[in-house]
Amino acid sequence: MRPHPHIGLSTVTYLFAGEIMHRDSLAYEQAIRPQEVNWMTAGRGITHSERLERARAQGDSIHGIQA
Repeated sequence: MRPHPHIGLSTVTYLFAGEIMHRDSLAYEQAIRPQEVNWMTAGRGITHSERLERARAQGDSIHGIQA
């Protein structure tokens, strides 16, 4: 997913399988892996992206939830 803002929105991501690479415009980068929780609250003027780089490169699948 291309970089996009979430002003005042929080998301919780939990993966059962696969890996998502989370990056933001403040240069933070974090891999979200199975059985890990990622809680993101976006601040004003900050954009972020979620990439499926490993799944695309290795043909893996992604299974998880985001609320």
